[in-house]
Amino acid sequence: SATATSSADCFVLRASTNKWERFAQPTGTGASSYENGNAIWVESIGEFVWWANGNANLRTYNPTTDTWTTHSANLNLTGYKALAVDTTRNVLIVVHSATVYAVDLTDLDTLITPNTFSGTPPAASTIHGWSYYEPLDAVFNWPGSGTSLNVLEPPAVGQSLSSGTWTWSTMTIDPSNTVTPPSSYASGWTYGRQFVSDTAKALIVFVDSGDQAQAFALPSTL
Repeated sequence: SATATSSADCFVLRASTNKWERFAQPTGTGASSYENGNAIWVESIGEFVWWANGNANLRTYNPTTDTWTTHSANLNLTGYKALAVDTTRNVLIVVHSATVYAVDLTDLDTLITPNTFSGTPPAASTIHGWSYYEPLDAVFNWPGSGTSLNVLEPPAVGQSLSSGTWTWSTMTIDPSNTVTPPSSYASGWTYGRQFVSDTAKALIVFVDSGDQAQAFALPSTL
């Protein structure tokens, strides 16, 4: 196990050891001021993407050089910005109170605002972690209670992220299910405690720091 020495610490769960390890300890200029936000590791650029609460620019952290970079993409939103990396399109998807934005990971200075949606979006309070699953080409979210998942499908590959159609839906549990994760609202939920495992083909949820993982097996098709 690993113990945080700073609220800016970054951790990785090693599948080979089933243990958490400290991956990076940001100490570059301004590191302590980047708290109260959401971060995600982006393999294609080899950096953490960080978006703080409120009126904030997207920032990236390079653990090799221990440097922060502030980019021009800006969102002035109250509360957390849930981040997911679409590895098919190489874009960052941002979900905030059922509002969606995107950033091309080759151009971190430009914010993309989608305009066309179908389906029914989740409740505005559903802003917990979202995770992209490449085999189904969609991002998934457990809303913090119940057994269903929220689903957001980006426009088809090659279509514009701003004018193409994004599709909201809900994935319901198989009738044979016997497990219901405990409500996150009763346990001091923190964001980012859920992720999609390509190996397990499931959405993994850690409701609280001392809880066992809960897994929602994902189907082969939507």
